[in-house]
Amino acid sequence: MVDAAYRFIHDQGADFPPIVVWNFYQSSRIKPVIHDGHHRAWFFNNLKYRIKVVVLEPIFHYADVEAQCCLAFQIRKLAIDLSVY
Repeated sequence: MVDAAYRFIHDQGADFPPIVVWNFYQSSRIKPVIHDGHHRAWFFNNLKYRIKVVVLEPIFHYADVEAQCCLAFQIRKLAIDLSVY
């Protein structure tokens, strides 16, 4: 899907939408986290192309934001052999 969108946007001479990431820069444990654009990031990485990125940073309460987001990285479950209908 991203490949088709890239070809269409490229043919129109327009810019591809940027990827949106969160930057929790006060924590060395949490690197920039993609908020929007996972498929675009994968697509452009495979082509070794560059894409613009919008970086979001928390305005205040960094410790609270980091503590809440770091819970997402503590999940260690796998989904195996799920039927897709």
